[in-house]
Amino acid sequence: MNLHVSVDRISAEVSQGKTAASDQDATSRLFALRKLAHRLQEEAEAADLEAMKAGTHKDKRLPLVQQGCIAIDFVIEALSNYLATDDRLFLSLAADGRQNISSTRKAL
Repeated sequence: MNLHVSVDRISAEVSQGKTAASDQDATSRLFALRKLAHRLQEEAEAADLEAMKAGTHKDKRLPLVQQGCIAIDFVIEALSNYLATDDRLFLSLAADGRQNISSTRKAL
């Protein structure tokens, strides 16, 4: 959930305006968020695998966390591509991805 909030914040900042300094800061922050999302996804996958091995694989939360991390990565990639190309199409893709994250979060 914290990642979702961070992605929403940086999405708003990137959408509001671009400068060379803000692009560099946003790119660094996006990279850090991507690392966190990947780590969380890996941890959720590992926990899900352990639950399967233990025969307690009935909980949908871990797969939903994994799905949310994939959506977060999609948004981060779209924002990174916007910063690299200045093509607003990527902002639209990021907005679509943010809807996906919101839907996943509600399911949790």
